[in-house]
Amino acid sequence: MKHAHIYLLTALLLMCASTGCSDSGRHDGSSGDTPGDSMAVKITVSMPSRQPERSRSMTDADESTVDDLLVMLFTPDENSLPATLYRVVPASNIQDNPTTENLTTPTRYSFDLRIGVDPATTPARLAVVTVANAAARAADISAGMTYSQVQATLTVGAPGQSDTRLTMWGIASTLVDTSLRAQGLSITLLRDRARVTLGVDADKVPASLFFPATMQVMKASSMMLLIPSIENVSGNVATAPSLPAGNSTLDPDPSCDLTAASPRLYLAEADIRMGGSGEPDDDNRLNRAAIIVGGSYRGATQPCYYRVDFKGADGMLTDVLRNHSYNITVTAVNGPGEPTPEEAYHSIVTSIDATITEWEDINNDVAFDGANWIAMPRTAVIGPEEGAEATLSLSTNVDPSLWETVWAEEGDAANFSVALPATLDENGAGTLTVKAITALPDDTDSRTAQLQIYVTPRLRLIVNIIQQRAGSGDRDHSDWLDGGNIPGQV
Repeated sequence: MKHAHIYLLTALLLMCASTGCSDSGRHDGSSGDTPGDSMAVKITVSMPSRQPERSRSMTDADESTVDDLLVMLFTPDENSLPATLYRVVPASNIQDNPTTENLTTPTRYSFDLRIGVDPATTPARLAVVTVANAAARAADISAGMTYSQVQATLTVGAPGQSDTRLTMWGIASTLVDTSLRAQGLSITLLRDRARVTLGVDADKVPASLFFPATMQVMKASSMMLLIPSIENVSGNVATAPSLPAGNSTLDPDPSCDLTAASPRLYLAEADIRMGGSGEPDDDNRLNRAAIIVGGSYRGATQPCYYRVDFKGADGMLTDVLRNHSYNITVTAVNGPGEPTPEEAYHSIVTSIDATITEWEDINNDVAFDGANWIAMPRTAVIGPEEGAEATLSLSTNVDPSLWETVWAEEGDAANFSVALPATLDENGAGTLTVKAITALPDDTDSRTAQLQIYVTPRLRLIVNIIQQRAGSGDRDHSDWLDGGNIPGQV
């Protein structure tokens, strides 16, 4: 099962006058400042090629597709965090700028904006917040709103499973200096919801014992915020759920057909611990979100249903967070389930052993085949000199001595080498190192290679290697915020 990327956005901001660049960047209202100035903004975006038509089921490309951007400029507080909304600028009309015919490589798109700037009144610094695929909401917010007011305004009902349009939030890592004519910003986008996938360890649970057919969520959040609370995000990682006022639960949420090509559930963030200690059998057991798996037990014609709770590696409850992927593996079925999803949710008897793997590293892409998994970045960017190298952190449940590597092109082995991790630590973590054997030719800005890694005969991933000179390209992507092992009995 492929897992798509969230890509880094690199924004190039050019501040020019309406008819030419101003030769003064002062904010003191002196004669060198003219109120006719404006800031021209060019945003270059790396993402997968957009699909001409959306399917009824979410695809990997849908998970990272950007059709428009809602750009919000905030005056920052003393901690350089967005405080008060200064200007709203919807960005649309994507201009395609393909860099390659290879569909596995991200395509670049550009957005052009122009923002009026009066140097006498425009703040010297601005914090940039973006929401992808939400430009239609620009009219709902206005200058002077605080960040929390904007957040409350950008509240939506939790989407159904047939929805294929994700919104994605991001905040620039540095502030805009409005006195400069050009500068670079990077923004990492986080998806607005969580994802749940289901697999079965076929060696332990053959189809003759249990064949899964459906997956759904009971007590899912009914609403979600398009932008999270700043205090609930650390770097590019959501650390706590951001929930709107008046949030309630859906019972039940629509089910996911596991016979589909890409069986996944998408759900809004949820408070699973609900202020408790994290014990799965506390007083809120019948109030929190849980996964219900349905299927055929020992060939029965009537389906039965089982409850799976969101639990951490220590067996304690874990919250459902945006941009996290919760990947359930059924490892044992000890008896028939309940006749209905509702009875499964309320049942105290547990008949399934399931492991939920919640990936931790924001820079990791996850490959998962139901029994084995690996999480690691799919792009290695190295410098132009001979000996330049990049180290990729990874985690997996497969011994690296069992892996096989194959270069996509025979000549790639003459330019690059790869060192697999010799061992993994107790958490299954290690590092892979890619090294340049030869220097980049003087007349070449960049070159690429693809390394195919067969973790098992069924579990394969591709690492794209880019050797380039400084400033000749963008660092690529950041995937579902993923993290930790959640084994437990349900």
